[in-house]
Amino acid sequence: MVMARKATTPFGIGVAKKNGKVVQLRYFQEKPELPFIKDHYANTGMVLFLPDAMKEFKSVPLDRPTHPENEIIPRLVTQNKVAVFMVDRWLSINYAADYKNLLNMGSKKLQRFLNS
Repeated sequence: MVMARKATTPFGIGVAKKNGKVVQLRYFQEKPELPFIKDHYANTGMVLFLPDAMKEFKSVPLDRPTHPENEIIPRLVTQNKVAVFMVDRWLSINYAADYKNLLNMGSKKLQRFLNS
């Protein structure tokens, strides 16, 4: 599932230049907002694999860490086997604290958010 939205990097960015033995910071911006680009979408983190796509996992070696977003999905994209579902809102649940906040939100407040 994907969503059209602006994104903010989770960290500051800087440009540095070596000046002799010293590396000097020439530019710094804390957590900049990235520009919105038409037809570029944020991955909301929900991926559904049809049984035929699951066969792609057999080609990934088990002797190293990997992630479907790095190997499986790009391969399926080149085979034109990926469809997306556009969503207009979601709650990001990346950490235990995010899940706890969701539980504390209560069902009525969550329903209002999802229907707004």
